[in-house]
Amino acid sequence: MDLNAEWIITNSNGSYASSTYSFANTRTYHGILVKRDHANFGATVLLSKLFEEIRFKDKTFSMDTNYYRDTVYPDGFKFIDSCKEIPIPECTFRFDDDHSVTKSLVMDQDSDTVLIRYRFSGDPPDAVYLYPLVSFRSFHRVIRSGDRNFSVDQIEDGIRISDGKYHVDILSSGIFYERRYWYYNFRYPRETERGTNDEEDLYNPGVIAIEDPGSGFDIAVTADAVRVRFDEVLKKYVDFRSINGDLHDLRYNSLSFLMHDDMIAGYHWFGPWGRDTFISMPGILLVSRRFNIARQILKKYAKDMKGGLIPNTLDIDSLHFSADTPLWFIYAVQKYHEYSSDEKFVAEMMPHMRAILDSYIGGTEMFRMEDNFIRVIESPLTWMDALIGGKAVTPRIGFPVEINALWYNALSFYSSTARKLGQADAGEFADMAEKVKMNFARKFVKNDSILDVSDPDDTRLRPNFLIGYFLPYPVMDDRRWVDLAWEKLVTPYGLRSLSPDDPDYVPQYSGPQPERDRAYHNGTVWPWLAGVFIKSAVRMGYSVRDLFEKFFPLFSMAKIPELFDGNSSGRPKGCMMQAWSHGEIIRSYFEDLRGAPA
Repeated sequence: MDLNAEWIITNSNGSYASSTYSFANTRTYHGILVKRDHANFGATVLLSKLFEEIRFKDKTFSMDTNYYRDTVYPDGFKFIDSCKEIPIPECTFRFDDDHSVTKSLVMDQDSDTVLIRYRFSGDPPDAVYLYPLVSFRSFHRVIRSGDRNFSVDQIEDGIRISDGKYHVDILSSGIFYERRYWYYNFRYPRETERGTNDEEDLYNPGVIAIEDPGSGFDIAVTADAVRVRFDEVLKKYVDFRSINGDLHDLRYNSLSFLMHDDMIAGYHWFGPWGRDTFISMPGILLVSRRFNIARQILKKYAKDMKGGLIPNTLDIDSLHFSADTPLWFIYAVQKYHEYSSDEKFVAEMMPHMRAILDSYIGGTEMFRMEDNFIRVIESPLTWMDALIGGKAVTPRIGFPVEINALWYNALSFYSSTARKLGQADAGEFADMAEKVKMNFARKFVKNDSILDVSDPDDTRLRPNFLIGYFLPYPVMDDRRWVDLAWEKLVTPYGLRSLSPDDPDYVPQYSGPQPERDRAYHNGTVWPWLAGVFIKSAVRMGYSVRDLFEKFFPLFSMAKIPELFDGNSSGRPKGCMMQAWSHGEIIRSYFEDLRGAPA
């Protein structure tokens, strides 16, 4: 059992609780209650930790574990007998043959409330002592002693801790003894690896002493001052994630990305991103026939459209719009129709799709149509959008291959639907699509190379051209380029973002942010691209058995991260779980590989 493996529980607000199986926080993003801020899509770590001491007569055991500069203390991890994450995080601590405790956590689907249940086996303890550690800071940051002024007040059933802006209630039986201590120099190893904030102090207002707890008890940690019961919250949490069939654990965890009428792109630090939502939707929502949620999300983004453009994200101003997000929106509507056969909703979306096409035809300051193809003028406007010092690492100015594959697909879907609806503009867009298809190979295949960007030509081997095989209306059908991707880009964990033969290839994603951003799209492996490759390869006649076996490490995961190293080390990097990683692996399994052995 990997005690540094991460668990997470979430709710419909995008708030969460997350740590490791040892309950040692290894990131600034870990915490027992992390509240999403919908004003800027950041989040605030309210309760960083709640550690326990258990007393049996003259012996006291700590269930806590923390990293410090030169040591790990205390040694609660030594008592962990077993852990699981589904349906909810649960660990059993065994202190000796006669004493054990099982700790379970669940989050209320509708409020920022975490409930923790303790159940004792064998002889019950004489007392349990709970020590809350708070920070009340951005999940990107750390604090030091004195950075916050906290107050603590007795309330009905517990205590309220506040800094004047935020508050958190801890509802429990027992007696609270005020202490007002700072605990120093907690170290976060994953942040050390990332070259970010990796050490902080945490504030302890006091201790909750529970004498003679019997066979067990529950506590609640809430920022919403609600009163809910553990069993009721557990039923709601599990019912919301109800899943049947293959890839159960992966699909169960995938529903943690849902946030009202949107989707979190990745935990811990991403907010909603349009591109990620539209790519993720088929696997996370449509495979499970959650059509109502899919419609709500699509309507929300259609409402947010401005001048035919759909915001890619609202939490980073420089990436507010992109050259592909509106085209991925059309793809999502297309896939919704494919799964649901809901003609009425697609007809409702037609004016929005027409507005998108018109924005590309008319052009913007970011991109414009030239000879029926789409030229990108600014950067970064594609999914390869890393910046160092405000400068794009992969600018991809010109005619990016996947933008134009998406453009052809959008034109084709719109014209086909318009024809069914008897619209007069069907022929206009069908003709445009045909011209793109006729000239696509001439535009992007030159001197025995498949271009990543045309005019100026970029011959570096990247996986973006596979979108041309993958989309419902494919614009490429030459197997040799898929074979080349299999040889140079495919790993068991996804596809490299750049061929290892390229002088700019970076084999590892690590170090401070500039180093990570340099590697981000220059060799780093992206799991979501495995789904793109699988669809492309199946269409080119690849064996579904071979594909299933190749990507089995992904199909066997309960949570798929954002990234892996280009050298195929298999160690998760980036976000601990990413929506489009989940979405594309689920979609490809059910759409493309269902006949393969499971």
